[in-house]
Parts: sequence; C-alpha cells; structure tokens
Amino acid sequence: MSVVRLQKDFQDYLLHGVTAVQQACLDGPRLDASSRLSIYASAYTLRLIEILRTDYPALAQLAGPEQFEQSARAYIDAHPSQSPNARWFGEHLSTFLRGEAGIAGLPALAEMAQFEWALNTAFDAPDAAVIELTELAAVPASAWPGLAFSFHPSLQRLDLNWGVPAFWTAVQQGGSTAEPPAPSARQPWLVWRRDLTTCFRSLESDEAWMLDAALDGIRFAQLCDGLASRIAADDDVAVRAIGLLKRWIDEGLFIAIERA
Repeated sequence: MSVVRLQKDFQDYLLHGVTAVQQACLDGPRLDASSRLSIYASAYTLRLIEILRTDYPALAQLAGPEQFEQSARAYIDAHPSQSPNARWFGEHLSTFLRGEAGIAGLPALAEMAQFEWALNTAFDAPDAAVIELTELAAVPASAWPGLAFSFHPSLQRLDLNWGVPAFWTAVQQGGSTAEPPAPSARQPWLVWRRDLTTCFRSLESDEAWMLDAALDGIRFAQLCDGLASRIAADDDVAVRAIGLLKRWIDEGLFIAIERA
C-alpha cells in the first residue's frame, strides 16, 4: 500500500469510520488493530471538542459540561473539519445550534455561539489604518451629500434576542455562577477590534439603521433622509447623523471616506 493511500484510508477512518485502514494495521500484544485505531479516533474527537471549548468558553459554561459535549460531538458528525487550520472548525456552530437549542431547552445557545464567533472573527480580522476626525472636518460642505464610508474589516453586526453579551462578560470576569441570559426585545449589537482589543456595544435603533445603510454604501444625503423618519420630529437630523459619524471615527470604525 502506498503512503498516500494509507494516509487517505486513515483519514477516512477518523472522519467517517471507514475501516479499510485496519487491513494495514497489526494486532499488538495487548490490543488488536481495531482497539488501537479507536484510540486515535477518540483522541481526534476529543481534540476537536477542546478546540470548540476554547473558541466558545461562555457557551461551554452556559450549556454545562454534559450538554456541551453532546452538542459538540453532534456538530463534529454534522460538520467534519474541512481545513488544516483548526481556527475555522467552529464556524458553523451557531447555525447548527439553532436546531439543537430547542431540544436542549436553551434557545440562547445559538446566540451565544453567534456572539463568541463574532468576537473571534473581529479579533482575527486584517489590520487597517483608521481615519482621524480631522479628515472628516476637512471635507467641504458641498461634498457632504455624496459622502460614503469604508469600514474596518473587523466590524461585525449582530441582532440578539438574549442577553448573551452580559453573560459572556460575567464569565470573562470569573463569574462561574453567572446568571443565564434572559430573553428580551431584539437588540442590535456592534462588534469590532480597536488595535488589539475586541470591543462590543449595543446600538439604538436609529444608529443600527444608519450603520447598516452606510455599510451598504448609501451616501450621506440618503442616510439623513432615512434617519429623519426614525427619530423624533423635533430632533435635528443633521446633528444626530454627524454625531454618529464622529462617534464611529472616535471608535476606529472608518478606514476611508469616499466623495461622489
């Protein structure tokens, strides 16, 4: 048997339980070939579970050891690793748990996974130089209606129905008895990285709309038009819109301003 064929058979055994590789294995003095191979299969699965536990520490605490391992094993079966880089193995866990969560009686599980994956993705996103407020201040008044904005590649937008960010924070602070997240009204959230620090905060509804529209490339004049229908009639739309732009620049969300 060639080395390439042996490696392929061994991989098929680990990932799919195909036993053809047993033909190339010898029985040992204490264990037969099947038992010896099963040690490798068990070790591989346990390593993948540990990867998930590392990527999702708050999810592991929320679910509890037994539920987490059960869901992790089910995920491994449903989504075998497709990359030599273990960083991306847990990419589909949130989507997977949307089916599992109802069975477990913990509908917050999928959102916790979604939130933790957004944090991981923001941290691993490429670096990019952000603009300063002076660049926005230098734009002539005549150019403002046509402004569009490019955002830092780490930015993630979430809409959550459960208070999973507070639970995550409690876990990070050592809250081993953190209260489970409670259901609430759907809340928009922003996740991003500032230098080497991953940040997150909730958004008011008008800010969430304007941010989503700006991410879609909508120009400043249209942003103001849309904002006007979402804030109180006596509020100054331009002041609110410019205030949000200033906040986003202060938070390091912009990497470029484009003029029409």
